[in-house]
Amino acid sequence: GLGRVVIFVDQNLLAYPHDYLIGLFKQVNKLGMLWAGEGTIVDALINKEGEVLIFNDELMQTMAKNCIGFLVGVEDFSGKVRGAAKMNILQKKFPEIAAALREYKMPVTYSLVYGTDEQAFPDVFTTTVKRVLDLGITILPHIATPRAGTLWEKRLREEDRIPKEFGSADLNQRYNI
Repeated sequence: GLGRVVIFVDQNLLAYPHDYLIGLFKQVNKLGMLWAGEGTIVDALINKEGEVLIFNDELMQTMAKNCIGFLVGVEDFSGKVRGAAKMNILQKKFPEIAAALREYKMPVTYSLVYGTDEQAFPDVFTTTVKRVLDLGITILPHIATPRAGTLWEKRLREEDRIPKEFGSADLNQRYNI
C-alpha cells in the first residue's frame, strides 16, 4: 500500500553528498520501501568534464532499486538554455545520459518547459516531438508561467508579452488543440 512509499520533496535530491545518498537509499531498500523524487541528474556524475560521462555507479544502482519515478528537469531541447553549467552539460550529453538511466532501469520522466525566449515558436513543438520519439523517453511538459508579483512577470507585462504566442487562444487557433 501507500504506507510503503516515500516521496522526496526536494528540487534536487542529488545535491546531497553521494555517500549520504547511498546510505539513505540502502535503508529505503532494506525496508522494502518504494520511492519517488526529482533531481539534477548531472549531479550524479563523477566526471562532468570531457567527452566521457561517468555516473557514480553505486549511487545509481542503489537509487534505481526501488525507484518508482524520478523527474529530471531538461527545460528544452533547443541547446540554448541560459543558466547553470550543469544544464549545458545535460543539453550536450542528453542522449548519453538518457541511455545510461535506461541501463540503470530508473523510471525517469523528463520535465520540459515551453514559452522561453530561447525557443522558436512554433518549431519547438515539432522539434520536441521528434527528439522524444528518437530518444524513446517520457516527458512532462509545462508552460512557462510567471508567478504574480515577480520581476519576471513585471518584465513580461512591460514588454506586452503576456500572453506571447503561447496563450491558450493562440495555440487553439494555430494548432486546433
